[in-house]
Amino acid sequence: QATEGTADETDWQARYMRLQADMENFKKRLTQSADNDVQRARQQILRDMLPLADHLELAIQHLQSDNGTEPSSSQRQAYRENLQATLNSFLEVLKRHGVTRIPAEHQPFDPHHHEAMGRIASASIPADHVVQVVQAGYLEDGQLLRPARVLVSSGPETEDAGF
Repeated sequence: QATEGTADETDWQARYMRLQADMENFKKRLTQSADNDVQRARQQILRDMLPLADHLELAIQHLQSDNGTEPSSSQRQAYRENLQATLNSFLEVLKRHGVTRIPAEHQPFDPHHHEAMGRIASASIPADHVVQVVQAGYLEDGQLLRPARVLVSSGPETEDAGF
């Protein structure tokens, strides 16, 4: 009977150890799930911030292409410099949060980081290289946050002999 009591005690100890291990595994899964939820929420916040950078870039491009006399060139230059400083400041904030721009212009097209919006002929840019960035792409800690939207070179224009 003494051995029977020892067997029951050993059985209870084994069950206790299994339950304790199951509880530890549950805690780890719960922690991992919470970490994943935080990461997804962080990425969504960062995605929501990206249009601000896009709008600032568009405002700067608009000033560069505007040839009107109003406002004065010195006012436009000051406006452009202020917008550029705002954009630089914002990009620095993104960088502190692990967000960096994807290098794209004149780089080989990479479907993992670039989204082709179209192809255009270019004598100066080799085929299958990015000619122009339509919208900047970003990485967060090395992972794709948003691909760069780009125009890709089809190489130099060729004239068809049959037409």
